[in-house]
Amino acid sequence: WGSLLLAAGVTFSIEGGLNTYLRTGKLFPGPHLFAGASMTAMWAIAAALTPAMQKGNKLARDAHIALNGLTFLLFLWQVPTGLEIVGKVFQFTKWP
Repeated sequence: WGSLLLAAGVTFSIEGGLNTYLRTGKLFPGPHLFAGASMTAMWAIAAALTPAMQKGNKLARDAHIALNGLTFLLFLWQVPTGLEIVGKVFQFTKWP
């Protein structure tokens, strides 16, 4: 499940910024964008710790758990800002 979660998270992280850029021609630097980029980086770092964990490195395991815990907290913090963004998109979208 971890690999699937990593693949989906990185894909949607990139897709979100790309979608915004293609629709508006710019990105909107702010807390939501920075938190998402930080989450993607922490996922990559946590995944990179896997070989060391498989060799029994406790520090790598603890860092992996801490990074994923922090990522989860950032995700929870991002939910309200994401819903706010979706609301703005719906507000300014011309529907057929």
